[in-house]
Amino acid sequence: TEDLACQCGGLIANLSENAENQITLVEEHTVPALVTLARAENDEVQQDCARALCNLSSNEENHTVIYRQGGLQSLVDLTQSTEDVCQRYAAMGLRFLASNPEVRVYIVKEGMVAPFLALAESPLLEYQRTAATALASFTLSEENKGPLVRHGGLRQILACCLYEDLQVVRDCTFALANLADSLELQNDVVREGGVEVLSKIGTHDDARVQRDVARAFASLSVSEEIKGNIVLQGALPTLFKLARSLDIASQRYATLTMCNLASSQHKSKIVEGGAIRPLMFLARFPDLEIQRYASLALAGLALGDQGDNKVRIVEEGALRPLVDMVRFPDADMQRCSALAINAV
Repeated sequence: TEDLACQCGGLIANLSENAENQITLVEEHTVPALVTLARAENDEVQQDCARALCNLSSNEENHTVIYRQGGLQSLVDLTQSTEDVCQRYAAMGLRFLASNPEVRVYIVKEGMVAPFLALAESPLLEYQRTAATALASFTLSEENKGPLVRHGGLRQILACCLYEDLQVVRDCTFALANLADSLELQNDVVREGGVEVLSKIGTHDDARVQRDVARAFASLSVSEEIKGNIVLQGALPTLFKLARSLDIASQRYATLTMCNLASSQHKSKIVEGGAIRPLMFLARFPDLEIQRYASLALAGLALGDQGDNKVRIVEEGALRPLVDMVRFPDADMQRCSALAINAV
């Protein structure tokens, strides 16, 4: 019987290598057979089952059927194998299935997140990457975000953001930015330590990481309550660095964040933290959107009775770029710079 199982597993795996066979194999109910075969306590059988399920999962048309017929759970079980090849095929198959918009909703809705969280905690890099890719994929669906957080996904995403592998960090920072984009989840992000994590990884040299950190800060800084958390939890130096990123999107998001923070009750702390010089740099930057945000941020810092902010803005030379911007042909730029000058 074991010999027959080896032959059947090998045959199906070999047939599944051919893309032309993959849909037919699934239509002929091969997946339930593979799920049954994968339970055999035989390394060779398990490896062939993992290879077959992985190959079949590489075809997007098969994803929903494979999930419904127990293929995802079987791949999760196969990650427990001690064989490297089996582990790699199982991880790859899970990555394929989790990338499907319909399947990723099923995974979260039907409580299948836990196996991916377990993979994220594995010492195996391949499993960490599979989990990170899946978590990033889950956050692309708005209806997934709340349940994902309730199942412990946010906590694991924050932990993975601090891993050493760049691919894992990229995927989890992207996931974190997606979660921060939902107003109803922003307090959860802050409560779980999201501001501190963003402050740490925002100093990363990778442009994709920087962009998603800045995007997360821009989303979080919309909330009046969270503005204080960002300022008081030491995120300003990270924002200043992001404002000088070589990535234009990172600069825009960082400048927008400073613009949002400038309307908070912590204007004096923002100026004391060294915001004026970065904003002067941004006010001269050759990008209209960044210049508008910078001028509005300076206006916000100058408005109201906020210590020596107005004096500091003048003393540090921020008036000159604002005056220059009044002469710009762009009407919105003229209004933003005029508002800032008037506030000073």
